[in-house]
Amino acid sequence: MSFSHDVKNELARLPIVAGPRAQAELLGLLRSGGTLTLGPALEGEQVVAYVTENAASARRVWQLLRADYKLPAKVIITRSRRLHKNNRYQVQVEPGPATVKALNELGLGLSDADNPLLATALGRRCYLRGLFLGGGSISKPSGDYHLEIALSDKEAARSVSKLMARFSMKAKTTERKRDYIVYLKDGESIARFLNLSGAHASLLTFESARVLKELRNNVNRAVNCETANLNKVVRSSMRQIECIDFLREKIGLEELPEPLLFVAKLRLQHTDLSLAELVEYSGGLGKSGLNHRFKKLEALALSLGLKERDRVEKSL
Repeated sequence: MSFSHDVKNELARLPIVAGPRAQAELLGLLRSGGTLTLGPALEGEQVVAYVTENAASARRVWQLLRADYKLPAKVIITRSRRLHKNNRYQVQVEPGPATVKALNELGLGLSDADNPLLATALGRRCYLRGLFLGGGSISKPSGDYHLEIALSDKEAARSVSKLMARFSMKAKTTERKRDYIVYLKDGESIARFLNLSGAHASLLTFESARVLKELRNNVNRAVNCETANLNKVVRSSMRQIECIDFLREKIGLEELPEPLLFVAKLRLQHTDLSLAELVEYSGGLGKSGLNHRFKKLEALALSLGLKERDRVEKSL
């Protein structure tokens, strides 16, 4: 099963608290993912139908309708005709005064800013839970961080993005085919979403994977940095030895000025040390002093015919 499936199953099993909380969650479910139809269904029966391919969403809608509004709801399962032939879940409620009253209380025609169900932080949290249950998905935490909610209305997507921003989540929106997507790409925002929506077990799984991944990335960065530094030391040392060998063949090291002869012998004695490490054996010379003398050795070798090479990176 996917991580999205696990998160939705956890959210769908949370206790339902009748009243504004349940209503805000139901509003989110009806706004995203599935389709809400008012009209004829099978055999000419007039019904209110919520259709989705997600079993957890269908179960939650059914529970919320019965628990909060006492509406008689039933679930019809059919097989999709599309390629993967997933099950389709249709939650049906017969229309009547109670159904009309429930839809009016939810304020489906109102904007998020005007809906009284979203006037409190708790109501907004329940609304986000419903939105994710209805049209959300989240990638496995061991991969790239990505959580998204699909909505059919552009203004609704913008409104949800602003709502997430109120909870310090860095939400962005994009268009995909006929849907508008609100998405999160950073681990901190996704962790905050899981916490606010009530998916605490999934949050622990996500945070464990995030810590492990960040630790692995830190180790890789440290190893890469150490490898790069080692390569610099090796290339620099090889170039210095090349210059010294050339001068020995061309004029003999004894012809070098004493300061240059000293560093030439020092390098030949310690071929694998960096410039910073050679300081310990330099008899008081600093790193810049050593580097200056090696550059003089190279300049002398070049003046006597040594082939020019790409400049070696400065050693540590």
